Amino acid sequence: MEERRDIAGDETPDTDRVLTVPNALSVLRLVGVPLFLWLLLRGDDGWALVTLALSGITDYLDGKIARHFHLVSRVGQLLDPIADRLYIISTLLVGLPAGGALGAAPAVRALAVMPPDTALRSLR
Repeated sequence: MEERRDIAGDETPDTDRVLTVPNALSVLRLVGVPLFLWLLLRGDDGWALVTLALSGITDYLDGKIARHFHLVSRVGQLLDPIADRLYIISTLLVGLPAGGALGAAPAVRALAVMPPDTALRSLR
């Protein structure tokens, strides 16, 4: 099936529905940002890394599900990049300066600040 794109190159929304599985996954990612920050500030770097990994997985899944089932929505197109940027900002402002698992190794730093959709883009 040919992917529909508008002039800007973004996918044209398939639906106006707000309550969809992909949107719920995006909201779950947004709810995970304060948890991620709390874990970083507590020094629970391992759990913070797990939260970040789960964010990446749900980011991949919401995009795959939205495209496969034609559930791309304007709400999802707004929520997805907001969640990505919040995780990046959180990692840069709190995770990296604090040291620990997210501040220790350059390879981990690179993975932590890479947007989840960029890291998983090759799997699409």
